[in-house]
Amino acid sequence: MPCSSSSSSSSSSSSSSDNNDDPDYRVDSSDDNPDCCATIPDNDKGNYAADAVLPIPADAEGVVSHLRTQDKVDAVCKKYGVPMDQYTVRPAGDLRASSLPPPGAICVYTQALEAGMRVPLHPFFCDALDHFGIAPTQVAPNAWRIMAGFVVLCYYAGVPPSLGVFRHFFLLSNHKSSWYFFRSKDTSGLRFAGMPDSIKGWKHGFFFLSSSTPWPCPVLWGKPSKSSLVEPVLTGEEKRSAAILLRTHGAAPVDLRTYLRDSSLAAAKISLPSPAPATPPPGPSCVRTSASSEGIDPTDYDMMMNIREEKAAAAQTSASSNKVKSKPDTGSAPLCGKKRSLDERDDNEGEGRPAPVVLVNTPPSAHGCSLPAAEEPSDDLKAAKNTISALAELLEQEKAKHAAVKAELAASKRAAGKQQKANVELAAAKQRAEAALEKMRAELAALIKCGEGGAGER
Repeated sequence: MPCSSSSSSSSSSSSSSDNNDDPDYRVDSSDDNPDCCATIPDNDKGNYAADAVLPIPADAEGVVSHLRTQDKVDAVCKKYGVPMDQYTVRPAGDLRASSLPPPGAICVYTQALEAGMRVPLHPFFCDALDHFGIAPTQVAPNAWRIMAGFVVLCYYAGVPPSLGVFRHFFLLSNHKSSWYFFRSKDTSGLRFAGMPDSIKGWKHGFFFLSSSTPWPCPVLWGKPSKSSLVEPVLTGEEKRSAAILLRTHGAAPVDLRTYLRDSSLAAAKISLPSPAPATPPPGPSCVRTSASSEGIDPTDYDMMMNIREEKAAAAQTSASSNKVKSKPDTGSAPLCGKKRSLDERDDNEGEGRPAPVVLVNTPPSAHGCSLPAAEEPSDDLKAAKNTISALAELLEQEKAKHAAVKAELAASKRAAGKQQKANVELAAAKQRAEAALEKMRAELAALIKCGEGGAGER
């Protein structure tokens, strides 16, 4: 693909304003040299667009990678689960991140992997890179956090990660540098927090990753077109997805540190699932038969099951607490922790109540552990209730539209019936008028005949 210099002296979006507090603004930048470019060698032109010219931005030209050995890049790939049977990794050597990559390769930043980028690239990442026409190394680490966080939030909200919805909430921008980032729109209502203020030396940690199949994204540094930055027009489904995301996550800034865990990345299909250790099969209360979900969308079914399990767990906890309070005082402190949970479980099972179930497809807790029973509903339950409320509101709107269409159809039928009746009456009137006319013609002819006869006699 032909490429031009990716640096810009202004923001990529005219509606965004300078904000020196943004973490992704904190990059070493300088004025770009428009004459600083490299032409693709003749023997490599078959792998790239004909007569393409690669930009070498001034702020990326002097940055070399500190990952100089094969052992170092192998360790990085092992840490972030790069499938070595599908990719070949090599140190960058003297190549820059903006250099012409080796055939079949892309450049990858270590901090992009730390932020949530994984290979194979998630389809949403490919759509975003292809839409804006930029290579993976042109995306700053915190921008990768925002993209990965959006995909995970969509997974927990039960909506597809749409590029249109993402662009509805976020703007692509850069600040006189060669790297791009995303910022929340002032009126979007969806904001992310928990990102590092600065990442020291992140530009010096990169390497090249080769694939035997073509990469589903740009591999050469480019510049977003003006058409890629216009305000997106959302479809009906995308509007519903945006409304659900706002209802579940729009109340306060979302802490991405809670959502960008390995388990969440795997659940959202950003990363490949790691082999799970052998565990005993779940109890009857955790078994889900496929027959119960026949005819129901899997996402809706998971959401319904989560709400039922939350209500069952809350009711069980409340009943157990009341039972513990009603026991006679033995002079000892109430049981707590694991021992108390075991006692409550025995009491519940003795009364025939179901054992607690493990919730699925729900956001992780803030500290990675289960919280003790409390009077206030959990954040997960609140989010689930908000999701149900949003879906119920959308359902009511659809019902209202259906009722309006039905009423309009009934009115049309009534009007058609009246028109048909009027047509019948008009036809009958026409027949009567024609019969009367024929009668008058006959009488007139008889009178004329009589008149002619009388005149002849005279």
